[in-house]
Amino acid sequence: MRTLTIQIVLFTIIIAFAFTACKKDNADGNNNINNSFAPNIQPITSGLQANTLFSLDINGDGRFVVYSTSVSLSAQDTDNLYDVYRYDRLTNTTTLISTNLVRNAFGVSISDDGNRILYTASQIASQGGGPDRPTAIYLWENGNILTVTEGQQDPLFPFPFLIPAVAFTNIISPDGRFIAANVDLNHFIYDIAAQQSTLISNGQPVDFSSDGRFHTWVDVDILSPGQSPQVWRYDRITQENIPITNDTRYSDEPRCSGDGSKVVFISELSNLIGAEDNNGLADAFLFDATIPKYTRISPASANGPTTGVDISADGNVIAFATSDNTMGLADNNLFSDIIVQINGQKTNLTGNANNESGLPRLSSDGNFLVFVSGATNIGGGSVGPNIYIAGPLRQ
Repeated sequence: MRTLTIQIVLFTIIIAFAFTACKKDNADGNNNINNSFAPNIQPITSGLQANTLFSLDINGDGRFVVYSTSVSLSAQDTDNLYDVYRYDRLTNTTTLISTNLVRNAFGVSISDDGNRILYTASQIASQGGGPDRPTAIYLWENGNILTVTEGQQDPLFPFPFLIPAVAFTNIISPDGRFIAANVDLNHFIYDIAAQQSTLISNGQPVDFSSDGRFHTWVDVDILSPGQSPQVWRYDRITQENIPITNDTRYSDEPRCSGDGSKVVFISELSNLIGAEDNNGLADAFLFDATIPKYTRISPASANGPTTGVDISADGNVIAFATSDNTMGLADNNLFSDIIVQINGQKTNLTGNANNESGLPRLSSDGNFLVFVSGATNIGGGSVGPNIYIAGPLRQ
């Protein structure tokens, strides 16, 4: 359903934020925990190794998982560069999606039915020789690949992978009808059927509601490295951009429910009305646009940052990665863990893991979760990092 958010970087195992190992009660008084719930967790990759995974997404019912890796998992993958793969949970098969016509394929996103996959890739030179072509955005549909758009390549610039500025966070809507992308600092929504584009901003795409009406994004300016991101929600019908945060402190990863009314995000803000805290760390928050109201998901007493968050289409399942250990959950390590909150009740899925876990991505139906972990003692995984799938989550 969703891709990595703003500023995608190569996944190296997250260094845990230093914190004490003692367990404390949740300072918010929210002790809705479930330490007995243990959904099945299985690896879908084996020994990807550090620095070989780039992005990750899952389709609506959790059948398909797509990801970008530099590890060759197919005989057709002969370039030793980053390629996109699709894993089918029902058939336990992995299919190469990108081709050797591109140098590196990143920023993968999948529609809910699993039939459309969007990815960004730098291109090799044409068969006739000459300079490399511009970085492009590709749409894979049932085996066919369409070039959606290309950046405007400067023929005098020697590094086509860097110029033009084509974001790696480009995404496809769950219904497969719309694409949100940033090319040459222009953030736009593209209607695939109508072949029409609407300019939104110069920000970075993050997520779509189920029907593509609402779109969450982050207004980071890549030309101003010191700028902290701010999160927004765009209404494609009214063409209104509404800020969810309005501060210079760091906020990121706004992901929305199916109807677009609920948005989860991570932020260092301490002054969100009704969700204040003073721990100085990135925490997980929920914004309900129908009220409107902010709710803190991670505790105000958190002693470790939240590094990723996601939400199901119905808004009742939230997953996040955090090194905080003040929630009263089973937590026997000093690493970042994957927390799932179902109808307000939290469970630590990786409390016994012997290495870091992160990048949680929920299927739209909230039944399955994929994440990355360097642990070797969960789900029978080997030396990693590896991609794991957990579920069904709904009891």
